[in-house]
Amino acid sequence: MLNDTLVASAARLHRVREELLSTPLALASLTSDLRRAAAVRIARSVTYAALRAQIRREFEEHMKRDNRPVTVMTSAGLVKGNDAWLCEQPIPGLPERKISQQPHLHDGR
Repeated sequence: MLNDTLVASAARLHRVREELLSTPLALASLTSDLRRAAAVRIARSVTYAALRAQIRREFEEHMKRDNRPVTVMTSAGLVKGNDAWLCEQPIPGLPERKISQQPHLHDGR
């Protein structure tokens, strides 16, 4: 039953398409619709790129302007500073870690 419905729908779609393409005015309308859709798609991608650039610019300006120190809880206690995690004291009994190996807050350590 579903297959019959799909076949009938496809046949109807094919018939309507043939009717549209046989009429020069309909063909011109279809072509202009496709061009308009392409223009809208291009405009949207340009708008999206401009929005991303604006957000990035505003974020960078915010970081320059509002780069206040933060307080971070480390295994050494509360540490203040923008790079507070760099100031973490080595844990006795463990080998000293490089800066790139320092745990961050999201590491769960």
